[in-house]
Amino acid sequence: MNLQSSKGGLPVMDRDAPPLFVIPYSSDTAFVWCPLAESGAISALQVGDATVTILERKKLFRPGARLEALLVGGVILRDGATCALEVTSAAGDVDVVRTSARLARWAEPDTRAVLKLIASRPAQAEPRQILERYLTFTCAWQAPARLDAMFPDGCVVAVDLDGARTEPNAYAITSHSFERMTVQPLVQHNGTLLLWIGQSDIQHLYLEVAGALVQARLHASGASYPEPTSSSVGTDGSAIAEALYRAVESPSAELTAWIAGLCQPQVRVSTEHTTVDIRRAVRLPTQDAAIFIDVSGTVDHVHSFDMTVFGSRDPETLDVIACDVEDENRPLQQKIILRAPQVESSTGCYRVSWSSAGQHHAVWIRASGDATPDWVGLAREYLPVAQVRADVFSTVLHPLATAPNHDVPPGIVQVVDYGLTDDADADIFVFVGNDLEALHRTLLALALTSGGATLNVCLCVFDPRFMSTLSPAAQVWARRYELSLAITCYSSRTSEAQVARAVFEGDRPRLFCRAGAVPGDSSWLESVFASLAMGRTTLVLRAHDRRASDAADDSFESLTTTETEGGWQRRVAAGAISADGAPDLTGLPRFYTFEAFVLAQVLRETRDATVLSIAAAPRFVQSGTTSTIDEFGARLDAYSLQTLVQSFSAGARRWRVVRGRTAR
Repeated sequence: MNLQSSKGGLPVMDRDAPPLFVIPYSSDTAFVWCPLAESGAISALQVGDATVTILERKKLFRPGARLEALLVGGVILRDGATCALEVTSAAGDVDVVRTSARLARWAEPDTRAVLKLIASRPAQAEPRQILERYLTFTCAWQAPARLDAMFPDGCVVAVDLDGARTEPNAYAITSHSFERMTVQPLVQHNGTLLLWIGQSDIQHLYLEVAGALVQARLHASGASYPEPTSSSVGTDGSAIAEALYRAVESPSAELTAWIAGLCQPQVRVSTEHTTVDIRRAVRLPTQDAAIFIDVSGTVDHVHSFDMTVFGSRDPETLDVIACDVEDENRPLQQKIILRAPQVESSTGCYRVSWSSAGQHHAVWIRASGDATPDWVGLAREYLPVAQVRADVFSTVLHPLATAPNHDVPPGIVQVVDYGLTDDADADIFVFVGNDLEALHRTLLALALTSGGATLNVCLCVFDPRFMSTLSPAAQVWARRYELSLAITCYSSRTSEAQVARAVFEGDRPRLFCRAGAVPGDSSWLESVFASLAMGRTTLVLRAHDRRASDAADDSFESLTTTETEGGWQRRVAAGAISADGAPDLTGLPRFYTFEAFVLAQVLRETRDATVLSIAAAPRFVQSGTTSTIDEFGARLDAYSLQTLVQSFSAGARRWRVVRGRTAR
């Protein structure tokens, strides 16, 4: 078909005629438009001698004009090719205009609109190489970019833009389509801009920057779902978390974990008069969240705390407990615990905000859900807060300090062996404080009441400074009393319960006692062996109290009461485990004293029984001091045991006392 003008001649090239703008779409299709046709419509199109097929028509609207973009096929439209357009006006007049094809530059006023039109089309099967080449051609420049991380709900891209302003629009070629998408600038640092894009399947990315189209040349910098790590931008993770919190309404678990990895576990904010030190954010085993804060300086300026979980739109219900700490050697300090009950998010980070001296502050801090060694020290440090509110001990400090750490082995500093034997009938572990005479009494009593049994006596020391005093004396006692004896010195981070757990399993019975425990009955060891042989794997020997009457309270609660003079451990003489005993740690908290650990095993073993494996041992007395026992650990253990009794519905249990032999 040859196009002719209404006057019958060939159309003549109009020097003022605007070009036919072209965006190649595939190898034989393209989108075209011409401003000449604003008042009409292109009814036919010819390139050279070839007639072009019009496949689709799409209307473009702009103020004061009506324009169509055509999807055409059947011919390759090269830049500069001569074209003939048949334009039909609204009144039905037909005119033929000769012009030339031109690749649409980004600066053309309608290019953005046509690209948006292309991006809005349903996913097509056409290859994207042609469109990719065109976009590369029309881009003003190429900017190096890195795909920092990819998630189910989007990706994080770092682009080197040298401070140029990025508009919130972008185009991307994915594995199945060409799409227009909104990008969210997060932070800019040292010429690198970090972007959030709510799409993860991106092969090529094009950004609108300062009025130009820029190709971001993507290079993957890590795995699709990376472990929490620092962003390549190298800036404050709290700022990235704040920006993503505002950009992503319902973040995926993978994104939440990545953001948590960028945030710090401890944050300090200092102003002219006040320093707020957020020491730790903890997800407690009770599912409550607790945040520990120190405020120094002008403490009364700090108020109105709030906490929000990443991904949540609403602040958590917050309980704020504060305690002033006054010390003549340092300025006034305030210790604050923020407690949020039953926080849904198990991992991630928290946004902590407050007001101070007329200014509002907000930071993101990584929350810890797994017990770490500093949890115990943190609980000790914030114990004064429990003097302001008693329930802080049970709701915050106890869960914090007793979070299970059953896989952590005891730390050993030194071992001195004075002749342990492999043929012993039992191993006895004696926990040594700093009372050398009390230990001497225990070793002498064991030597006199062993009844011919061969015992390995293992002295457990937790103060390396005491070794220089203990070692010479132990060597003399081992030789004098013919004892198979050894000393193990543990580090200060190790508890008695850790030692008891580590040696709980063995090929012969194990017994535990504290220095100063003195058995006065020569048959006590035989009686213990007999009880263990009758089916019980764990046994507790109750210390004989000469001041108590036969009608004394024998309830389990009385054994662990913190009101016992000298500590509740004085009521326990020893613990024993059979050769085939194995600890049941399921659901148990962390313990500190050996007495609590053994008692917990007794409770676990006899949870369905009517009698606890606790025996009265006549004249088995505790002659040593318990002053070296950690009072905080003992208080934690007492509460843990009382809680276990309640959970086993055993509050009314009493142990049976059988004179002359142990009960079972």
